[in-house]
Amino acid sequence: MSVELCVFLRDKNVPTKDRWQQAINDSGVDLVLDDFDPRVHTGYLPAKLNGKPTGFEYYFGSVEEAFAERPERIGDRDRVLSFVLHSDLTELKAAMWAAAVLTKHASGIFYDPQSDEYAEDGGVFEMIRRDEAAEQERRKREAAKDVARTDRRCPQCGSPCPEYRRTCKACGFATGRAL
Repeated sequence: MSVELCVFLRDKNVPTKDRWQQAINDSGVDLVLDDFDPRVHTGYLPAKLNGKPTGFEYYFGSVEEAFAERPERIGDRDRVLSFVLHSDLTELKAAMWAAAVLTKHASGIFYDPQSDEYAEDGGVFEMIRRDEAAEQERRKREAAKDVARTDRRCPQCGSPCPEYRRTCKACGFATGRAL
């Protein structure tokens, strides 16, 4: 399954790779984009998220070329940067952080075609936090199912953590086989 994310910008606000990377660094996100030209590059863009290799497909173009109907909500923005990924959570996180920083620091408008959600300024950061909180809650519910199997608890979050698990289902803490 492919996922596409878009950021609409005015042509004058399309950053250089160095300006974009500086904005990422200033935001406190541990994402490093490979060397590329944001106006020319097409295809897979390698990156590192939290020191681990990942990446996503990246495309730059005009709104008219990319959309049959111009989205009303984008105003006078004439460029679209698309991030495409394929069934990998790390790719999704890297693309979301890249899009969040770009949206905030280049006066962009973020668009997720899958959910038909738009966001401006720091709104993408809020979406990321919301999605991470929902995922954390889901993992806690899954871990809670182990309460009948064990009295052992994760020292990090306190969720049930059976002896056979090497990591906590709820928070991912490396518990080892025995505490």
